[in-house]
Amino acid sequence: MSKTYRNLWVFGDCYSTPFLNVKPADSFWMLVADLLQVQKVINYSWPGNSFESVLHTLISDSAEYDWEHDFFLIGIPILHQLTTVSQDTQKSYHRRIFNQQAKEIAQEYVLCHAGLENISYKNDPMSIVFKDPTWRHTQVCRSIFLLNSWLDQHKANYLIANLGKGLMNDKPATGKFVLEKCYNHPRNILFQNTYYDVNVGINRPPDYDQLGWFGHHGPDGNRYFFDKSLLPKINECGLC
Repeated sequence: MSKTYRNLWVFGDCYSTPFLNVKPADSFWMLVADLLQVQKVINYSWPGNSFESVLHTLISDSAEYDWEHDFFLIGIPILHQLTTVSQDTQKSYHRRIFNQQAKEIAQEYVLCHAGLENISYKNDPMSIVFKDPTWRHTQVCRSIFLLNSWLDQHKANYLIANLGKGLMNDKPATGKFVLEKCYNHPRNILFQNTYYDVNVGINRPPDYDQLGWFGHHGPDGNRYFFDKSLLPKINECGLC
């Protein structure tokens, strides 16, 4: 390994949440940590997290980063999750910190997410934003294009990995520019080989009876995503 890393920063939703159907040591993000031999993992994942919250926490806490020696694994959550101002004054979210042995050593309040919460509009008939996914996918690609630009400017060590279904790869006039930029950027796993896509029909999640293929995978599904998607991309980009 030619690069030396100190910390792995993980952002995502239920699929990268510690202890959710998989022990941290067997999770895809800790497999990345093992590969990169980091000293510490800081995980900003929780069930129901939205892409907007991922962006918000990633950018808001950037004063803590050592751009040269940190690695960022940025998960794109299921897209029907949104962020809104919370009506619950006690609502809080935490980041969880792990050492090299995959032992949790701390939980810390995510101050920049105070007063916010994540909600799902998947089954809300009044939410027209999800009736046709074309514009939603275009919005996400626009944000990823800007995120790529910001991270590249800092010469960051990172991957952006879609945890849900692959994004739409057709190019309507409204989204042609950002779709092409996102598709061609070497640090993105967005349109194929996503966490969801690689496991469909191969590794049944333990909660398949409740959630089908959208369930949360155990060790086999996490290892398969690491081997099939993350490891080849890390090697391709010369990140280790």
